[in-house]
Amino acid sequence: MNLGGAMADFDDKKNSATSKAIIFLVEDRSTQAELIVLLLNKIGFNKVRVFLDANSALEAFHDNPEAVDMIISDFNMPEMSGVDLLIAVRTSKFNNKVPFVVVSGIHNTNAALTASHHGADAFIAKPFDHYKLAEKIKPLLLHQSVSLT
Repeated sequence: MNLGGAMADFDDKKNSATSKAIIFLVEDRSTQAELIVLLLNKIGFNKVRVFLDANSALEAFHDNPEAVDMIISDFNMPEMSGVDLLIAVRTSKFNNKVPFVVVSGIHNTNAALTASHHGADAFIAKPFDHYKLAEKIKPLLLHQSVSLT
């Protein structure tokens, strides 16, 4: 049995999902945002829109919800938290199933459980490297691209 063709198709879908995916990154600290963008670029994600507050990200999401393939948001931010943004996205009329990843410097299970309870697809504790980031987000985008085809 030759699975070479099937593996090639899987890799093509994975690379296509990576290179074409538009990610909204919501992080209130610009240095953290820059670092996460570098990590995303390192694993093949080059279309990253950075928002330094959740309100701006939510406004951009509402303006064109189908133009975002994933949201990565910090957990703890002023004015609107990452969980509040998650709730707003999940209760939206359009694209409310968009993969949503919460990242946090808070290292306790309550933060992860809160994010999960409100519909986060993944939770990543800071600091993290590109391997951990890829491990968490690539399967979410691959699943999304396969289910949409």
